[in-house]
Amino acid sequence: MGSRFSWAAAAFALALVTGLWVFDAGPAQMSCQISGECDYRVQNPVMAFEMVRSRAQLADVISPDPASQPVRDAFDESAHRDFLFMGAYGLFMVAMIWALAGRPGWKWLLPFCFLGVAAVVADGFENRSLMALTATPADPIPVMARLITLTWIKWAAIAVFAVI
Repeated sequence: MGSRFSWAAAAFALALVTGLWVFDAGPAQMSCQISGECDYRVQNPVMAFEMVRSRAQLADVISPDPASQPVRDAFDESAHRDFLFMGAYGLFMVAMIWALAGRPGWKWLLPFCFLGVAAVVADGFENRSLMALTATPADPIPVMARLITLTWIKWAAIAVFAVI
């Protein structure tokens, strides 16, 4: 049982290190269009990007103006880095549930290992949607709808894990 928790602790450390690396990628240092304001009052630019619901909000986060290309590039870099982070936090989620399920009477937790997988899969497709939006598609509405759904699936899986 102790080695199970050692694996979970190592996965947590990996998630922490990769998380710090991801959040140093640029958008976390920016504000919406580098102006400091988003009209829907989300202060974290990555969260603002994940939650866009209209063309106006999308333009506020990543303007189609060629001058804002560095902002789009920073979001893309952050999304690419996030692929490593999502693997690390998914591994932590699975390892922690596996470790807890190793305790007497806790085997009922094993089916919840899917939460780590669900969060990572949703986050991966979420990142692909974010990168599609930085490429300024002709019709961003379907991409934004998919993005919102994937974002909520990811956060729901993480929230259920946190409750367990």
